[in-house]
Amino acid sequence: MQPTFVKKLSERYRYSLILLKELVITDFKLRYQGSILGYLWSLLKPLMIFLIMYVVFLKFLRFDFGVPHPTVYLFAGIITWNFFSETTGNALSSIVGKGDLLRKINFPKYVIVLASSLNALINLLLNFVVLAIFMVLDGVHFGPELLWIVPIVVELYVFSLALGFVLGTMFVRPRHMTQLTCAPPSLSVK
Repeated sequence: MQPTFVKKLSERYRYSLILLKELVITDFKLRYQGSILGYLWSLLKPLMIFLIMYVVFLKFLRFDFGVPHPTVYLFAGIITWNFFSETTGNALSSIVGKGDLLRKINFPKYVIVLASSLNALINLLLNFVVLAIFMVLDGVHFGPELLWIVPIVVELYVFSLALGFVLGTMFVRPRHMTQLTCAPPSLSVK
């Protein structure tokens, strides 16, 4: 009996998948370790930005953007931009940030960038739960067209990951790349 294509792939990349899973879990746990609010920070950040933009654009300047539910569109734009920014920023500094691990253990280097992007994807999915609550409160009708979110998120993830791979490799030598992106400066190495 011949093994299937998926089984062959899983056997070939078994070590990488195990390492990827452990890196994602560890990074997710360590990200908010020691903070009082923990994961709530990643939910509060887009909500605070939304609140400011809501007051400025929808209440003060009275822009309605010509869409039926502007608050939902505004919040969806904020969380997708935060995802893109987090993915590229984390990928930019991930290789340098895990340099000690790379020097000690021999494993595929792409796993580090992939793990940082998966953490951003987890945050995006959790923020989509908050977006769904916004949609219910704003009276948005849930129809089959909502399924378009899946290919859009996949496309955004692939684009962000590809850009993250490019930026991550570029950041290994010239460390001034953090000034050009949204990467957290605390992860840059001097």
